[in-house]
Amino acid sequence: MILNKYMLKCHIVVFCSKRRELIDMKILEVKGISKSIDDNIIYSDINININKGDCYAILGEDNEGKSSILSAILGMGDVDEGNISLFGEKVEHGNSKQFINNIGYVPDDLICFEGMTGAEFLDMTMKLRKLDDAVEYAETLIDFFEVNPCLKLEHMDEDMNKRFYIISAFISQPEIIIMDEPFNFLNENGKKHLEKLIKIYNDFGYTVLLTGNSYDLVKDLCNRVSVIKDRRQIYTDVETDDFEDVKIIKVYNLLDYEELLLYAKNLNCSLDILKNEGDETVIRFEGELSGLKNILLQLNCDDFEVKNITSEEQLLNKDEWLEEI
Repeated sequence: MILNKYMLKCHIVVFCSKRRELIDMKILEVKGISKSIDDNIIYSDINININKGDCYAILGEDNEGKSSILSAILGMGDVDEGNISLFGEKVEHGNSKQFINNIGYVPDDLICFEGMTGAEFLDMTMKLRKLDDAVEYAETLIDFFEVNPCLKLEHMDEDMNKRFYIISAFISQPEIIIMDEPFNFLNENGKKHLEKLIKIYNDFGYTVLLTGNSYDLVKDLCNRVSVIKDRRQIYTDVETDDFEDVKIIKVYNLLDYEELLLYAKNLNCSLDILKNEGDETVIRFEGELSGLKNILLQLNCDDFEVKNITSEEQLLNKDEWLEEI
């Protein structure tokens, strides 16, 4: 695996020396796109800005319109309102051919090309993209993903089938890789391989856009995310560093809050009242675990409970998690 990672990096370095410069360029800009079918909203007022070198995730539960958004970005679906531009050029329904060599795409669904082996599938991809010099890189990716190119696609399990789709997307080393739920169908080993490939690819300044329904899957890969809920964005272009797990203390009949604040300050901890209604006070705690223990010992109240709010809960539910406390 170390050798395979080294070979991957060597291929990418060689390719980087040949590719056109896109330094500091905005790769993708989505402005206020909306789509409805009859009275059903598919997605509404979506805005996305992706710069060169970003690893960007569109997060949301299933059936939130994420795949339809990618379809519009790729020029495979139309929009009712808004505009999309790739590499500074306007994207319209049906005009994706002009971008084909600069985009790699991994769909969510696995389409089986009956009678075709993995090698033949990749050969077809290279011919369609006119990649005469990509055979050696394809072999490196095959070794990296530990797949059998002699097997027919219909005889592969879903994990291996998905790995070939991923290889076909990366094979041309495009400026941007767009992946719809890329970790679906992959086993744990396959997920680790994909994570490594994304990190290597991204480290060399290439751009990645993916969708998912779990922040935990992408938080170590992506630098920015958007979140879709009820077919609308609740977060747009936010930095993943802006979110971390927080401790919430729910206190009943709290006394001497000012003294508690001073005590917390001496411990280099931070307390922030999020809600104060009736006999209930909800406090956000920031600091070391030892500080939290000391704060709890210092509480002058009838009762309390502590809850950990994960970064995923905050992102996917915005302020709803606070209302549920």
